[in-house]
Amino acid sequence: MKIDTANKNIFGVIALFLLALFLNTSCSGREYPYRAKLTVQVVDEEGRPVDNAKIQIVPLGLQGDPRFYERTDANGFYTREFRNNSVRIFYDVDKEGFYDYRFIYQYKDVENRKYVPWNPTVKVTLNRIKKPIPMYAKRMEITLPVMEEPVGFDLVAADWVQPYGKGRVSDFIFTGSKEIQDLWNYSLYLSLGH
Repeated sequence: MKIDTANKNIFGVIALFLLALFLNTSCSGREYPYRAKLTVQVVDEEGRPVDNAKIQIVPLGLQGDPRFYERTDANGFYTREFRNNSVRIFYDVDKEGFYDYRFIYQYKDVENRKYVPWNPTVKVTLNRIKKPIPMYAKRMEITLPVMEEPVGFDLVAADWVQPYGKGRVSDFIFTGSKEIQDLWNYSLYLSLGH
């Protein structure tokens, strides 16, 4: 079988592409050059250890799904050592009957391929859920219906109170004012009251 010059060029391009793909795959974050170690101590509001709290660890900067799910021991402690390529580590602490606690720990520096400080202890206080209150969350983009006078906003209705909207209870009262001199010189004030 005879291969002409055009086919040789195509084979050469394909070979270079596959080689580049192989090198990129084999070097793209699969090696985590630095070692990290962190201890989390979980306590309640009175300082008592919280055992069997679920801890989710996400070393930021790792590819794929590098999550670790672990539990605290009888004394409320959990320690983990792993390899990472970012100085930041996200932790989520969860226990039934308590509010979740999330935080990001950031190491100060790297020495001898280890993040320092080595094995710091981070104390987490979980708050008990005593009398849960329903909460509402909603993202909105709205404008004040009038300036220079107070306007009530109803959180449940997610609207201004009457006569500017369908709200009934003024959970918050906004008052806006603005001073415009020209395109580059202006001020906008917003006060929030209840």
